[in-house]
Amino acid sequence: MPQPKLTLLAALHFPFKTMPAIHSKAHLYNRAGWVLARYGYHNAALPYFTKAFKLATNYQLQILQAQCLNNWSTALLAQEKLDEAMDKCMQSLQLAKQLRKPVEEATAFLTLGRIYTQLKDYNKAFTYLNYNLSLWRKLRNKNKMGEAILYIGNALLHHHQLEPALPQLASSLRLAQQSRNHFVQAQALFSMAQMYHLQGEFNVALSHYKRSLSLAELYGYLQVQQQNYLGLAKWHKEQTPPDLGQAQFYEAQVLRVNKLLNTSFNYA
Repeated sequence: MPQPKLTLLAALHFPFKTMPAIHSKAHLYNRAGWVLARYGYHNAALPYFTKAFKLATNYQLQILQAQCLNNWSTALLAQEKLDEAMDKCMQSLQLAKQLRKPVEEATAFLTLGRIYTQLKDYNKAFTYLNYNLSLWRKLRNKNKMGEAILYIGNALLHHHQLEPALPQLASSLRLAQQSRNHFVQAQALFSMAQMYHLQGEFNVALSHYKRSLSLAELYGYLQVQQQNYLGLAKWHKEQTPPDLGQAQFYEAQVLRVNKLLNTSFNYA
């Protein structure tokens, strides 16, 4: 399993040789926050985004400001701080539009779609998620298309539209496999497990939970691990008869991961 400490140190010491030192430092802080957030250490990522944004603002690095604000927003979203996440994301989108940067604009659309999904405002969620997908299709970026389709599938699942969710999630998984995006693969498999679980297809759900968990454990995605442990605990409680021993095992894993997610990383 990748070690977050080593990955973070590598991010902080990766040289941006074409940039002035202070610009390089701002990018490094943003990269370090992104690395931590990808592993699930969202709270630990926030100070890095704060430092990156302060430097980017001081030195008028507007593209980096937009990128940092969006990364900051996704970390806040993961912590369910939806008002703060919305504020940061809207700032990012405004900057991206002013700068006419389609990549940053598409990224902000994705985050807004995810926020509106959590707010259960599905009309706005699907509008922004489809904007995101449309931009990535124009840019012919299959990796980002797979991520976009994942969150469309997740929004459908969240909205209890299980039948149309399946082809979206299957398409996301296929694109993620083609682009070797292990994070999106793990997320898509977990969402498919949830869908099959809700439909009462317990054996198929169990298979997808295990496949998702295997990827999450292999690559160190703690939040995806946590999601699967919760799903597996619920799955074992719902069997006839309930397997309470296995359910308690997975609940203990949730507590273990929770402790890890509260770890601090301070190398800056």
